Amino acid sequence: MASLVFHAFLFSLQFDAPGLGLPGLNLPWQTRHAQLDLVLVTPTPEASPTASKTAKEPLPERRVRAERRKKKRAPPAPPVPPNVAVAPEVAPAPVAPAPVVAAAAPQISAAVTPPPEKVEPPKPDATEETKKAAQEQEDRRQQALALERELARQKAAERATAEAARERQKQEAERVAREAEATRLAKEAENRRLAAEAETRRLAAEAEARRLAAETEARRIAEEQVRHELLRKEAERQDFVRREAARIEAERQEAQRQEAQRMAREAEERRRAQEAEDRRLAQEAEQRRAAEEQARQETARKEAQRQESIRQAREADERRQAQEAEERRLAAEAETRRVAEEQARLEAQRREAERQEVARQEAARRAREAEERRQAREAEERRLAAEAEAARRVAEAEAARKAAEAEARRVADAEAARKAAEAEARRVAEEQARQQALQQAREAEDRRLAAETEARRVEQERARQQAATAERQRAEEARQKQASQSAPPPSSGQRRRTLIGRADQDEQLLIFAEVWRRYVNQRASFDLLDRAKNGAAYLNPWVTVSLRPDGQVENITFDRSSGVPEIDAAVRQVIMMLAPYNRFPRELAAEYDIIEVPAVWSFNRAVRLFWGGG
Repeated sequence: MASLVFHAFLFSLQFDAPGLGLPGLNLPWQTRHAQLDLVLVTPTPEASPTASKTAKEPLPERRVRAERRKKKRAPPAPPVPPNVAVAPEVAPAPVAPAPVVAAAAPQISAAVTPPPEKVEPPKPDATEETKKAAQEQEDRRQQALALERELARQKAAERATAEAARERQKQEAERVAREAEATRLAKEAENRRLAAEAETRRLAAEAEARRLAAETEARRIAEEQVRHELLRKEAERQDFVRREAARIEAERQEAQRQEAQRMAREAEERRRAQEAEDRRLAQEAEQRRAAEEQARQETARKEAQRQESIRQAREADERRQAQEAEERRLAAEAETRRVAEEQARLEAQRREAERQEVARQEAARRAREAEERRQAREAEERRLAAEAEAARRVAEAEAARKAAEAEARRVADAEAARKAAEAEARRVAEEQARQQALQQAREAEDRRLAAETEARRVEQERARQQAATAERQRAEEARQKQASQSAPPPSSGQRRRTLIGRADQDEQLLIFAEVWRRYVNQRASFDLLDRAKNGAAYLNPWVTVSLRPDGQVENITFDRSSGVPEIDAAVRQVIMMLAPYNRFPRELAAEYDIIEVPAVWSFNRAVRLFWGGG
């Protein structure tokens, strides 16, 4: 504003006006000024040949040049004929010729009309030639005056054009100056506004950076606490596993020692009995000795077979225990790696899903191998029992045949067969009791490990959910903001969403499916599924359950059948019996109409659902 006032004052100054040249109340172009220059020329007329006696009088001729100059800031004035008085036509005076006098009148501020010169009237005796000369002189003077007027008019028009051009240039310069000043002020205001906006953005960015840093630090502290807690629990679990392994190993060694002592006692008793029997048999006939020797050899062979089976069972048990120790070690290492890899969430989820799938397959494989070993043991026990029964029957038949030969020998043989049968029965009973105790110990160990694994998984799931809550809230805010900016186009049909296991990126959907899986694990009827098995060979079915927002079942799809229609029907019946399930959360109900949850159903000793499709 100050610059505009200064420029307006500068342009209003007058440098050639009278006074101080300061601006007043009158506008500069209201006062008009003119400048007039007068030049008086008196020509010398030629002497007439007839008037030689009379002195020649000069005829004055005035030549007027009028120029009007306009001062600075004055608009062009219209051309005005010069106010110059021309002397009337007079006869030349009879005086001596005078030289031409050129007098320049001083510059004046207004039009001046000089008084005409007094010319003596011609004498009455002027000749005709004098009149002609005077007439010619008057004609030349009139032509000179007309020429002067034309020149004055042209010069006035040129000055007016130049003045108008100067005025336009000055106005254009003033306009350019005003526009430049306005542009400069606008640029300064824009620069100040941009600087204020930049400062505001910088402060907002700093505040956002501080908030994000605080949130990051809080998440890091929470994750560090969770990691320390997991490490502490892992250390406690490993210590418990070591103590439990040491206890089991001590119990196994004690059982082996007792079993070795029992077997030594039994061998000693059998040795003594065999020696007594040998001494008794030595007193009998040679023909009976051969038969008894054959029977003894058969008994020794059976005993060697029994000892071999015991040794194989012991070796199998040792291999199983070594394998279990190796599996526990591998499980501990896998758990340590999983805790270390938890920081990279997306990659950890994928690896966790792969590890769980491998572990599930390995567990299924171990279960199948254990089942096969159990069936093999039962088959071996049935075979041994059958062989013992066959041997007993052969011995009884042989004893009956021998009873015909001698009553005393029959009684002795029957007594020996009875004792052998009782010993074999005791051995079989003890072996069955030992196998049952080992089976119960394995089942207890499996239940304990499963409980520990489930507890660790629950703790890890809770920590992961807490860590993901903030991220999910930010994602929800961003999704709501994006939805408010541009509403999604309406989709045709139902909005379906299929869970892809633990690797699924939707945390809310994963939590909902996990709650549904635990509910089925706790409430599903195992008896119904166990009756449907009926001893038939089957596969663990892979079932996808489609749920509606109200918790009702929309569809049940068997991606992989169990191979037994009764088991498939029982699974379908269990799913429908537990309906309706929990309703969808508000966020899921707003996004999906149908949620499909695939899972692998296992019901060996209890109903367990494992994630499928991921």
